[in-house]
Amino acid sequence: MDKAPGLFLRLVGVWLVNSLGEPARGIGLFARGLRHAIFTAGGAGAIARQDKASNVSRRTMSDTFQIRFCRRFGLPAEAYGAVVLSGVLYPHARVLRLGLLLLDRHFFDADREFVRAVGRLVRRDEFEFEAQDFRHHPDNLRFARRVLRLRASTARMARLFHRARTQAGDSPAPPAASGSPFAAKDDLSVAD
Repeated sequence: MDKAPGLFLRLVGVWLVNSLGEPARGIGLFARGLRHAIFTAGGAGAIARQDKASNVSRRTMSDTFQIRFCRRFGLPAEAYGAVVLSGVLYPHARVLRLGLLLLDRHFFDADREFVRAVGRLVRRDEFEFEAQDFRHHPDNLRFARRVLRLRASTARMARLFHRARTQAGDSPAPPAASGSPFAAKDDLSVAD
C-alpha cells in the first residue's frame, strides 16, 4: 500500500504533461494508469470481481489477441508478427519493404512493436490506447512514415483486431482468396 500515493502522484504528472497538447489522450492515459494503480495497490479483488461479473467467459478473457488470431487461422505463434505486419502495412509499403530494410534495418521497428503490443491485448477497449501510442510514436514523425505512409495502418489493424475478437467459435477459418487471413477488403488502401 506504500506505493499507492507515489504512483498516484506520478499518474497525475503524466496526465498533466499529456493533457497540455491533447486533453482526451491525457485523460485516457490517466484512467488506464489509475486502473493499474488500483490493481497494484491491492485493489485487485475489486477489479477481478468486476471482470468476473461481465458476460465474457474466463477463457475468452485470458486469451490474448495473438493466441486468438493464431488459433483462428491455424498459424504457429512464431508466425504471428510477420503475418500480421505484412497484412497491416499499406500496399505500397509492402512493395517497398525490402528496399527500406536495406536502407535502414530499423525502419519498421515501430510497426513491429505496435503488432506485438496489440498481440498482448486481452480486452477490446484497450486497442484504442495502443493505436494512439502508435500514432504518436516518434518514428512516425518522419516524412516517409507520416506523409508517404510507409508504415502500418491503424485502420487495418483495427479491422483485423475486431474481426478476430468477434468471430464466433474457435475452429480455424478458411483462408481468404489470397491464401492469407486478410480479406480482400484489407488489400485496399485505407486512410488512418
